[in-house]
Amino acid sequence: MTLRACSRRLVVLTAVVVVAVVFAGACGPVDGRAAGEALFHDPRVSRSPFNSVTCATCHDDGTADPAATLPGASLVDVVFRPSWWGGQAGSLKQAVDACFVHFLREQPLAADDPRGRALYEYLLSISRREATPPAPLTIVENVTTVGAGDPRRGSAIWDRACASCHGAPRTGQGRSDERASIVPAASAGFAAETGFPVELVIVEKVRHGGFFGVGGVMPPFSVEALSDDDLRDLLGFVLAEP
Repeated sequence: MTLRACSRRLVVLTAVVVVAVVFAGACGPVDGRAAGEALFHDPRVSRSPFNSVTCATCHDDGTADPAATLPGASLVDVVFRPSWWGGQAGSLKQAVDACFVHFLREQPLAADDPRGRALYEYLLSISRREATPPAPLTIVENVTTVGAGDPRRGSAIWDRACASCHGAPRTGQGRSDERASIVPAASAGFAAETGFPVELVIVEKVRHGGFFGVGGVMPPFSVEALSDDDLRDLLGFVLAEP
């Protein structure tokens, strides 16, 4: 092994130790990978009695249905990215804490919380031990109406991106939680209250999620997750006459 290769290996191993100390904090023997994988797929990853979603609701860990459209970036190879959340988070812990606060209805994880240790070890197990590029994240700051596209294609997009939480449109049948809004009735109600067109309300909710300011924990769909063409066809389906 060359000196340069040894140096690179040392840098990677040092990074593993540093991130583990910062993100995990907990001491003592623990089967972190198995515990972390279980937490990743369990709503009890959050201790909030109001939470019903999991990490896997938004993020692929390599086991998600390839046909699904998830709002969050894949977490395969996540550990050694230089930044997260489109550059808004400078550490993996900051990125995880953002999910806990905004979507899992909880506070940031304490440094010695064993959930942090377990989640870190699981994410490490699905990450290469080398620097990997950040996941692109383009959030549309100022939304506009995009028109209504092909409802047939929009039906497939609904099934891939929306149905797992919202169930069937207009009835909510099969939705993940009774607090998940029924679309488009909820959007139409907000449109009536504010005077905004219902299609703009839907676009705003899709692009800004819970940050729209009307409650809920829906994550935003970036341009990378859902293109404007996809959104246009989705609107064509949601707003079509039954």
